[in-house]
Amino acid sequence: MYVKDAVQEMGIDPTIYKIGISNPMPEGKIIELLKEHPECLIAEEVEPYFELKVKALVAENGINVKIYGRKEKVIPISNELNPLILKESLSKVLHKKFEAVGEGLPTQAEINEQLPNRPPELCAGCPHRSTFYAIKKAARKRQIKPIMPGDIGCYTLGFMAPLNAVDTTVAMGASIGIANGLAHATNQQIIPVIGDSTFFHTGIPALINAIVNKAKFTLVVMDNHLTAMTGGQPTPELGFGAFGQPAGIVTIEQVCEGIGIKNLWIVDPYDHDKTIEVIGEALDTNDLAVVIARRDCALEYSRKMRRAKEKMDTYYTDEEVCIGCRTCVRDFACPAITFNSETKKSHVDEAVCVGCSVCRSVCPYDAFTKR
Repeated sequence: MYVKDAVQEMGIDPTIYKIGISNPMPEGKIIELLKEHPECLIAEEVEPYFELKVKALVAENGINVKIYGRKEKVIPISNELNPLILKESLSKVLHKKFEAVGEGLPTQAEINEQLPNRPPELCAGCPHRSTFYAIKKAARKRQIKPIMPGDIGCYTLGFMAPLNAVDTTVAMGASIGIANGLAHATNQQIIPVIGDSTFFHTGIPALINAIVNKAKFTLVVMDNHLTAMTGGQPTPELGFGAFGQPAGIVTIEQVCEGIGIKNLWIVDPYDHDKTIEVIGEALDTNDLAVVIARRDCALEYSRKMRRAKEKMDTYYTDEEVCIGCRTCVRDFACPAITFNSETKKSHVDEAVCVGCSVCRSVCPYDAFTKR
């Protein structure tokens, strides 16, 4: 599509051949086309895989044709394609200046200045946000500044402001591995966070290592019953496999108890006050402890409700109670809650709200009410 846009804007009419599949390559048709044309520009995304195969085909068949693409840097070796890049590439191949190529267009830096800053964030109702906020509250209550090694998953976004709750992200399972080392290197409290899928994938050996080497930290396992970040694949806890077939069940608590974890709690992040209390109790052990924060992924919950044609509970702001302190947007930052600069009141977008109710616990003035 980008190629068609580019040639249309340039007013040229080259032969365009769009392959349907690159492996196996349609060699006969490609050889036929290349014999009819002295030059060929190959436009493909990512690595020059097809370009190299075509060049090998040309060499094997002794075809007199010049091949252009990413390898010759006629098309930039990095970044994805767009009409402007292809117009510039075609200009190089045709050795002709086209006025439409890049002239009068703003630079990327100029475009970026006009765009609003919109970083990625945890979804509305995401249980991970409540868990992170509970960790921060429990730590603040004890006047400690913990080190929080993170891991790979949706919860990696906990490093973003205002949560600022992930200090390291290296590889799957590294949260617990790094916590092992830090526990022997510092007197600070260590609170590694890991998701349920990552725990099963590579977290268990590191936790065993913590038991063997007597590392003291509070592990928080964020269990949303799903591999949410990569599309909702099942975890060993759900009882069904990747194709929906019945499967055995292994729970996180079974694993923890089986390897010898003595201090173990399971809590619902939507019960925000209880989550703060439980994380505090785990920190107070000053020993190896595990807190499983268990609540379904908010997106998956929304899907289930839509499939069942059931209406979700939502919350709204009681503007007579709200004093505009902005705790809900400044500190908690649920994307379903915004702040009206004219009324100086918080506002809940009920089209986005999933009714998690955590905002009720977060608000110091109890300004959120169930619809």
